[in-house]
Amino acid sequence: MPSPAASSASARKVLRRFRRSRRGSVAVEFALVAPVFFALLFAIIEIAIVFFADQTLETVTQGSARYVMTGQAQNNGFDQTAFKT
Repeated sequence: MPSPAASSASARKVLRRFRRSRRGSVAVEFALVAPVFFALLFAIIEIAIVFFADQTLETVTQGSARYVMTGQAQNNGFDQTAFKT
């Protein structure tokens, strides 16, 4: 049976060797940073989609309003259902 002093010394030796070793540190750092990075990336993409949809809706609304205000819709005989399409 090993003495407690020998096991304590070997434990210190293992901890010292573990502290000096840099293998795998990149993987650990990536595991810490990756979720935040991907969350920000997906948030940016989602915001871009929302802004695109907002701009599309704004453009269609302005075009429709201009079509009605200039009288083109009435002159072409558009009713409510035709105008929706």
